[in-house]
Amino acid sequence: MHSGRDGVLAHTRIASGVYGQSPAGPLPSLGAFGDPVIEDLPDLPPLDESAIEAPAGTVARQASISAGRHFVLTREIPGYGGSAITCCASSIT
Repeated sequence: MHSGRDGVLAHTRIASGVYGQSPAGPLPSLGAFGDPVIEDLPDLPPLDESAIEAPAGTVARQASISAGRHFVLTREIPGYGGSAITCCASSIT
């Protein structure tokens, strides 16, 4: 889950350490985790495949990394403290 374009609110790796937060940047960035599936999440284009139909309000994306292709579903939740939150889930394809 991330806030705005780059601030991560929740990720399984957050429990294992601090990722350079500061008063000016209290949320770690997408790239700080070393998770190649999400590091470019805002720039991943929506999938345009007829075989994949995402639920209403959800965008299907694909990240291709060395470990394989990951199918990513994202959904924006507006109005969280003036910013939008993007929730995502991924699965290797």
